Amino acid sequence: MTSMTICHKVIYSLPAAEAQALWLGLQLGLQCVTIEGDSLTIIKKAKSISKEKSKIEAIVTNIQQYKERFQHINFRHISRLGNSLAHHLAKASLEKGEDIY
Repeated sequence: MTSMTICHKVIYSLPAAEAQALWLGLQLGLQCVTIEGDSLTIIKKAKSISKEKSKIEAIVTNIQQYKERFQHINFRHISRLGNSLAHHLAKASLEKGEDIY
């Protein structure tokens, strides 16, 4: 299991931040991964093969293209309660103003 937070000053919405987090997670170079997130919208967009037409179009398109490089990839929606560690790390990163790994 891996968790990481990166402070971004140019991410303009929560869906964009979650999509960016998924994309960064895909860059770990693993062959088999499960990506969990509490944004059902982002998980659905990541699973989709259809063209994205929203503010986060470029990020979702990158996720859709990059996921083809894995032997196995699974996107799974989890409740916010189940994703509490990620929220705790994000809050700590914002409070400290630094990345946390």
